[in-house]
Amino acid sequence: MDMLNAPDMQDIDNMPIGMAYVPWQKWQKVYNDEVALSRGTIFQELDLPFIGEGAD
Repeated sequence: MDMLNAPDMQDIDNMPIGMAYVPWQKWQKVYNDEVALSRGTIFQELDLPFIGEGAD
């Protein structure tokens, strides 16, 4: 969003509160302790390494 289309920050108190939805994590494929510690998660489906470039 560029500055020309940004909301007026003086009206921020009149904006609605944001709401988030977070689905339950299912215990499916999990890493063993050693792999989980090195990957930063026990859940294989959450293991989405950052590759340093934009997604296509």
